[in-house]
Amino acid sequence: MTDHAPDQYSLSDGFVDWRALCDRRLRGKQIMLFLSPIELLPIISDVCDAKFAAIGGMEKWASLSDEEKAERDAAAHEEIIVRLGEAEYEALPDDERHAVDLFIHTGCCMHKELNSCKGGNSSMTAWWAESGLTGPVKLMNRDNTAAATTGSSAARQRAINVSGAGGVKATTLAGAIFNNKDDKKGQQDTLQAFLITKLGYSISFPDTSNIRYHSHCNAATELILHHSLYLEFLELVQAKKESGSFTNMEQNLYRALQDTPTLTELAVLCLYSICICLPYLKRVRGDTSTSALDLGPLHDDVKAHCAAIIHNPGLLLDCDASYTSGCLFGEAWEQPEAFYAVHALMPNLPHIKGALVAFFTGTLATWKHFT
Repeated sequence: MTDHAPDQYSLSDGFVDWRALCDRRLRGKQIMLFLSPIELLPIISDVCDAKFAAIGGMEKWASLSDEEKAERDAAAHEEIIVRLGEAEYEALPDDERHAVDLFIHTGCCMHKELNSCKGGNSSMTAWWAESGLTGPVKLMNRDNTAAATTGSSAARQRAINVSGAGGVKATTLAGAIFNNKDDKKGQQDTLQAFLITKLGYSISFPDTSNIRYHSHCNAATELILHHSLYLEFLELVQAKKESGSFTNMEQNLYRALQDTPTLTELAVLCLYSICICLPYLKRVRGDTSTSALDLGPLHDDVKAHCAAIIHNPGLLLDCDASYTSGCLFGEAWEQPEAFYAVHALMPNLPHIKGALVAFFTGTLATWKHFT
């Protein structure tokens, strides 16, 4: 049980190698107990010849200290044991070798969910160009904005090429503005006062400034659910400033929240959250008696449901879509208000079907890889 970072895969591979060595040593020691000296002699002779040859012959060996000789003798003894164990292992039937080699690295379910979102987002962002459609508006930082406005044509094109866009970029900006990790930056305090005035309660905007499981999906859901309120809040922020203007980051988010392709991606992230992520996270974390080894059928259900939505996106998009066929396990929507908010926006999102299928295609490939 580890996360899916490269160093943890390396750690797992190290355990596999170490475990195999232990197995061969145990087998070799058992075999040595039953072999006669005459049977052992050829093996000992080969290993000792190699031991002497490795240092340049018997004369070199004689010049070694007793400590060095002892170390090399111990290594030779180890080699004999491992060689005997390896021969025993190779003589086993295939099914027994499989049982000996069995080593399961399950990985972390939270990281599987996190990576599925990344895989889906990569597929969705590529889909716009592949379909010949205008994708989400570019959200350039201050320097790239200046280069795109006043620079040469080459500088302008480079600024466009290196700038991010889309739903995840928008949620990243929203997190930096509405819940900045630095209390001296951002508008989080002003936002809470605004939301209490408008809704009667405060909302802690999801923290997208750190690596948090599900944070971008949560942020997308929040932006969809209270879309008009966040636009109104940004306008209020602008009006309250002495300069009467947005910062570059605020301008980018304000533009993104009025950009149809960006809203499309936010809506897709929201739908994926409520139909796959939330029921999945609830199930894998809800029963403390469940082992990761018990989750094979559950992951099969996840992949089957992703495939079903790819085949029939109407499970989520049709006017009569419901949780019974649209939500993983057929459970009630964890956030039904988010589902209805997406459907309210759908008449203005002409490409949501294609984006949804592209996203789920990417998530299915990622689920297959990480399970």
